[in-house]
Amino acid sequence: MPRGRLVGHTVSPETRAKISLALKGTYMGSEASAWKGDRVGSSAIHMRLKKILPTVCAFADNSCSGRLDVSLRKDSGTLWDEDEQAWYGTEAQDYWRLCSSHHIRYDKKRKS
Repeated sequence: MPRGRLVGHTVSPETRAKISLALKGTYMGSEASAWKGDRVGSSAIHMRLKKILPTVCAFADNSCSGRLDVSLRKDSGTLWDEDEQAWYGTEAQDYWRLCSSHHIRYDKKRKS
């Protein structure tokens, strides 16, 4: 017999609504058991920001092409990550969305 959820067992719409209401918001943000706060890795930061940042390029014009990326702003309060050997910020205002073409141009300006 399988463990956990009962196979073939249906849940009434009323029960589903109660479960949904009880679980709503309990596993998100700083309430989540695995929340790391500012010690989060860069991939998790990017996943958080994809939910928050606008879905248009910050430098939107006729030359936009490619997918939208999350990019660290030059003027942000950034931190050095020893493990990843890269700069990262912890606040949403440290980043913006750029299309691939603008991201490449922005990074070239940033390095010079």
